[in-house]
Amino acid sequence: MNNNRFVLSILTSLLCLQACYLLSAQENILERGVTIMCQQCTRGEVLLLLYQQENINVNYLHDNFDGCSRISVDSTDATVGAIVQKVTTGCRKFVVNTTEDGIGIKLAEYNISFSGSVHDKETNESLIGATVTVRQKNAVFKTSTNEQGRFSQRVTNGRFQVTVTYPGYDTTFSLTATKDIVERIKIASHVPVLGSVEILSTLSNSLSTPYQNGGVQMVPDQSIRDLPTLFGQTDIFRAASNLPGIQTGVDGLSGFHVRGGNSDQNLILLDDVPVYGPSHAGGLVSVFNSSMIKYAKIWKGDFPAQFGGRTSSVVDIHTRDGNDKQFSAHGSLSGLMASLQLEGPVMKGRGVYIVSIRHSVFNPWLKQIKRDSGLLNVHLGEALAYEVHDYNAKFKFRVTDRDDVYFSFYHGDDDLIAPFKQSVRITQGTYNDTYNWASKWGNTMGSLRWSRHWFGDFWSNTIVSNSNFKYRSALGKYSEFADASGRPPFVVANFNQRFITDITDLTVRSDCRWVASEHAVFKFGFSGTAHQFTPGALSFNLNLAGQSGVVMDSLESELLKNNVRQAKEFETYGQIEYQLPWQFFVNAGINASKFNIDETTHRAFLPRFRLFHGVEEKGFRQWFSLNYMAQYLHQAGSFNLGLPFELWVPSTDKVLPERSRQMTVGMGWNNSDWGFSLEAYRKTMNRIVMLQSALDGLISAGSGDATGWEDRMTSGTGDAKGVELLVEKKRGKNRGFLSYTLSRSMRQFDEINEGKPFLHQFDRPHELKINYSRHLLRWLNCSATWLLASGTPITLSGVKYFDEPTRREIIYYSEVNGFRLPMNHRLDLAVNLDYTHTLSLIHSRPIRHALHLGVYNAYNRANPFYLVMDNTSGQKNKAIAYTLFPVMPSFRYELTF
Repeated sequence: MNNNRFVLSILTSLLCLQACYLLSAQENILERGVTIMCQQCTRGEVLLLLYQQENINVNYLHDNFDGCSRISVDSTDATVGAIVQKVTTGCRKFVVNTTEDGIGIKLAEYNISFSGSVHDKETNESLIGATVTVRQKNAVFKTSTNEQGRFSQRVTNGRFQVTVTYPGYDTTFSLTATKDIVERIKIASHVPVLGSVEILSTLSNSLSTPYQNGGVQMVPDQSIRDLPTLFGQTDIFRAASNLPGIQTGVDGLSGFHVRGGNSDQNLILLDDVPVYGPSHAGGLVSVFNSSMIKYAKIWKGDFPAQFGGRTSSVVDIHTRDGNDKQFSAHGSLSGLMASLQLEGPVMKGRGVYIVSIRHSVFNPWLKQIKRDSGLLNVHLGEALAYEVHDYNAKFKFRVTDRDDVYFSFYHGDDDLIAPFKQSVRITQGTYNDTYNWASKWGNTMGSLRWSRHWFGDFWSNTIVSNSNFKYRSALGKYSEFADASGRPPFVVANFNQRFITDITDLTVRSDCRWVASEHAVFKFGFSGTAHQFTPGALSFNLNLAGQSGVVMDSLESELLKNNVRQAKEFETYGQIEYQLPWQFFVNAGINASKFNIDETTHRAFLPRFRLFHGVEEKGFRQWFSLNYMAQYLHQAGSFNLGLPFELWVPSTDKVLPERSRQMTVGMGWNNSDWGFSLEAYRKTMNRIVMLQSALDGLISAGSGDATGWEDRMTSGTGDAKGVELLVEKKRGKNRGFLSYTLSRSMRQFDEINEGKPFLHQFDRPHELKINYSRHLLRWLNCSATWLLASGTPITLSGVKYFDEPTRREIIYYSEVNGFRLPMNHRLDLAVNLDYTHTLSLIHSRPIRHALHLGVYNAYNRANPFYLVMDNTSGQKNKAIAYTLFPVMPSFRYELTF
């Protein structure tokens, strides 16, 4: 027995010695010094030199290096290992093994890069967010096209099937892989120009979007244009407001609010550039021309790591590149706006442009308002005018097959002149007030972007941008009091107020995407922004001695010089999207940022996590996410100010950055025709910034400026929670959706409402939206949308008293948002005609006519917009509700050729 053990130990020792010898031999081969030199050689030639000059056997298949770039080897590559690493890097994935007589090089299992881009067959427009599904050897891999319409996926040798899907598009084909493949996939829309019963999803393609990446993808296709809208104006924000969890004010005014957040807590991006003023006319229409939009994606809180700087949502909008095959034009006229868009190639196969101009046409509606002299006892002057402009331009140039350069420009503004008079009668007499109000605001943005496809699995997107948002407003008030006893009138007020807010950004940003394997995708990048803020307000009483308009202009000039604040913001992020077994997907990342202003530095380290399980096309799916967000910029409005004044200000040592945390859990089901999703969320918000109430507000009727905005800020907390349901019928002649939200949103500030919690201004416990659409003919369809929502919380006045020094009746405001307006509901109807014919005089090109006819608020529901106190009757504390839009016709005509 002992002899057997002795023999066994001897054999084991010999085997160990042999293994050590082989390992040392293998290590010696890789560490062996060589003097091979070869300039611009193929990789096979380098391996052949190893054999010829150094007598090192290298086993490999020559075809494995087909298509790989040439390399150079010189004296710096001093070892065999360094040379082999250079040979196997920058092409396909290889596995290197050392053997007794040399080195073995073979392809890894998923060794071939299948990459390319997806385009519309008719216009060559790249398609963002298209799903690319690869099926090979009982394995299924999914990816999606990025912001330039490009994708990449690892496959193995042999045949595989590719399916590409996009709203209104789909195609399936097969390929055989023997080396890296780069495909430019062109797919034709299966939706005829006349309209079709096969249009995907009236609301969005949210139920077919890859939910493992989160977000709701929206494409402004025919289905969105068919929705009933106010004045017939197609708008991406109004279409998005039909989604659960997204709210606007009554009749669509007062901004864009997501899951109990403020409007400034939304990161709105246009071609990767932040937009600070995303709406015209108080939210009536967005600044985004729908005919220019190619793609929009909305994250309602489960942000990918690449997005930072906001705490509520991300709206990522990309404009179209243009038709690079032929010139085309699109014109549109609605009750609100008229637009013209031109696009076409610049250099055949290399350059393409698209430009558009949009102008408001609602001044005729204002003339009708001016005739209504009974509106709130307000008499509007004949000079009342309101105009809106939008200008878009984009140019794309393909430098090489791997490099694209883009230039984008946008400018838009609102210009309002609103003189009006008001009479207020009290027991002692009558106040006759004259107001001169002028206001102008708008965005200007320009960007230069370089998109680079470095190799099959790696892309980068680098952008340099400049953006500016300006707001200017001036209010002049002259008031006389006519005593009831018949004494001569005397002046009680004569003052001017000026409001100024500017924010200018200069940004450099770079984003990279690397497909590391068939299961893993890495995204990482950085950005740096130089901010310049000019917040300020000025109030001047012309009744005081030495006060004049000239002095006020001088003070305003000094205000603009002395109140400028500079800040720098830096951000970096990393993220992995990983496909686990059993249909699980993980999206995890970190967003780190730093904000410097004066001598103060704020930092944030924000984890993002999302777990998804299920399939996208058919069947059930579930998901969970937990995300942390931070916000350094704030739009601070004030209660009860007479002007629509909102001030963009930075975080400072006194005004701290906002923070939020959101957790979501959801489930859904989908098939080819139907689908639903149910999601619950809980969001906590800290350091929410707000100006204090008008009693302690930013301005007063006295003399001097109010640049000390930091001392007039207050911060508090918020809490929002809810459940969101979306049910869709996506195909067939009868289509539609049901969207329901059950939610609650609260705020709490120590300096407001005696420190007690109060309802957020846009708290809506219940909101239900139902749409039904019917295709009657290939060129004719009708649509109806019904909305039911809880009323908006408002602050009602409590106690009135007469103030002797000012001889005014003063209204004391009680609990903040302690009264809720009645529930509002509305029915909107629309009929859409879509007709195309061919005009042979212009090279037999099709000409498309589209006509939208509708009725807004069809049964004339009087939805309260706000309440005011009745100061004209003898009844004290009587509130009168005023509405905004009664039953109104809507129309839109579009011409495309």
